[in-house]
Amino acid sequence: MKKMKLVMVVLVITFMTGCWNYRDLEDVVIVGAIGIDVEDDKYTVSVEIINSKMVGRASESGGSSNEASVTVFKKTAHTIKEALTKIVLESPKKIYLGHMSLLVISEEAAKKGIFRFVDHFMRDFELRKVYSTVILKEGKAEDAISILLPVESVTAANIRTNFEAIGNFYSNQTNAKFDEIMMCLYERGCQTTISTIEITGEIEKGKKNDNLTVTKPDASIKIAGSAIMKKDKLIGYLNADENRNILLIKGKVKTTYIPFVCDDKKQYGNTVLDDIQSNLIVKLVKGKPEATINIKSHASLSEYNCKVNLLDKKDIAKIEEKIEKEVKKNVSNLVKKIQKYNSDVIGVGKHLYHDNYPYWDKNEKKWDKIFPTVKFKIKVDIKIKRVGAIAKSKRGD
Repeated sequence: MKKMKLVMVVLVITFMTGCWNYRDLEDVVIVGAIGIDVEDDKYTVSVEIINSKMVGRASESGGSSNEASVTVFKKTAHTIKEALTKIVLESPKKIYLGHMSLLVISEEAAKKGIFRFVDHFMRDFELRKVYSTVILKEGKAEDAISILLPVESVTAANIRTNFEAIGNFYSNQTNAKFDEIMMCLYERGCQTTISTIEITGEIEKGKKNDNLTVTKPDASIKIAGSAIMKKDKLIGYLNADENRNILLIKGKVKTTYIPFVCDDKKQYGNTVLDDIQSNLIVKLVKGKPEATINIKSHASLSEYNCKVNLLDKKDIAKIEEKIEKEVKKNVSNLVKKIQKYNSDVIGVGKHLYHDNYPYWDKNEKKWDKIFPTVKFKIKVDIKIKRVGAIAKSKRGD
């Protein structure tokens, strides 16, 4: 009987409390994105506030309206919290961060180190820590969240949708969330990359509603690979294809496309890789770490502009070799680049930390000297399963 009463009390308390962070929409304005810029020793914080009334109206009227779907406020202060507090003084209502979906960090701020300003984002209990985090190449983060983009009238939603589309169809971009990035930055043996964006076109024109009503916008946001981090500081960039190879090594790519040279006349073919299996194996050989990257995949020819009989197994084997060679070359170039930057973003040190702790504990402080000397073996196995509707290609005669 006592147990039954206890259960009833717990249920009553549960239903009475409701959502701990519940806010009446009439009392708050929703923040879609925050931008971080630096000015001397201060931070300029820009906040994209969603005009929910206009977002709903834009979806009904096809996007034409004289009133913008978002409003951007900005303030400069010594801390993020101070800047946000100053913004509240101008905002018509209390700003609510619980639905924030994007954090944009300027290149300048990232070069100085993101540990300097992320403390507030980690401490604030209202933030869910699962928003996309990106670095803006050149330019100001304020401009990135102010540009009005077609398809999705809210800038943060547009960028998030773009990341999802690229991730699903091309697999050359990762939509890393804030909590994932922070976990890596605080973990021993882990370096990370952060997705990057670029502003193209005329920025000031892109902030006007006219940017939503033309077939070719005056300004736009482009997904542009990723930033190479050394601890918490930006030190270089990877383009989209190089970023894809990072994800490939980490086993985060299920399908992607690879263009490759198919003859000595520099004609090209294109293949779609699927059912990709990849891993990174790190072992000590004579007391020194060596890494092996294994990539195995099925392939489908989506385009082939060289003369070949696709019904001949010998010709198919030659094409498989060409694809393997291309994949191996791409991954090898990526490894050389990150070793040059001396940033272990593929996780060799992380493997040693988890699988060979005595070695890592002894050599962690010397890892900056060791990582650029690590020897890599790259093994690629591609099997073509489909050649499309055409069995022969006569291009190249």
